[in-house]
Amino acid sequence: MNKPFQRIGSESNAQAGRDFELAAQRFFQSMGLSLDRDLRIPVGIGAITKDHAFDLGSLSRKVIVECKSHKWTKGGNVPSAKLTVWNEAMYYFVAAPRDYRKILFVLRDYSPKRDETLAEYYLRTYSHLMPSDVELWEYDEESRSARRLAPNVLPTHAKGKLMREQVGTERDPDLLDDYDFSQGVRGKYVQRFAQGSNVVVLSPDVAAIFPDSESVNNALRMLVEIAGKSTGKAPAH
Repeated sequence: MNKPFQRIGSESNAQAGRDFELAAQRFFQSMGLSLDRDLRIPVGIGAITKDHAFDLGSLSRKVIVECKSHKWTKGGNVPSAKLTVWNEAMYYFVAAPRDYRKILFVLRDYSPKRDETLAEYYLRTYSHLMPSDVELWEYDEESRSARRLAPNVLPTHAKGKLMREQVGTERDPDLLDDYDFSQGVRGKYVQRFAQGSNVVVLSPDVAAIFPDSESVNNALRMLVEIAGKSTGKAPAH
């Protein structure tokens, strides 16, 4: 007989958690990030610190990961007690060294009743408790893939650590989700542009004086006219 809230098909909740940690470890390894289990680092709000074991981490890469495999309740309700554990993870992230990359890696569990995943619900409800430098990743067991839900822009020290489209890139707010640039060709019109234009790069001190191309052209026309008067040559039109 299954215990209340125990994962169906698992020997215990602890076993389900260990299995998910292994899945997370394999995922990050596939992305080129090798992580150890039960990584201990000193944490603390003030001068006093104490070692805390994070689920996954790397001392050399300065990465710490907490893994959570909780799901909606059988009736599709919020597992409130379980989400307090997520909030506890945020507390440890706050107490961890600031130069570490911090990742909350959670299982993707979609609720048709609520039309959102548990991670999306948490982000919508508890984002005010999430430090700005903590990443929230959602792992799909079926596809063995993950997506980063937060933050939209990674902190500088985290960029480039995972070779993934979503990581380390800033999203242009004017780009809609249905825009597709997968078939785009870099530099397709560069030759056509060069044929009809003369591109001149202004020094920063000069560019600060002229707000647009029209003001630059007007100034150059005046200079050409003055030069023409001094030499007796009429400016070309």
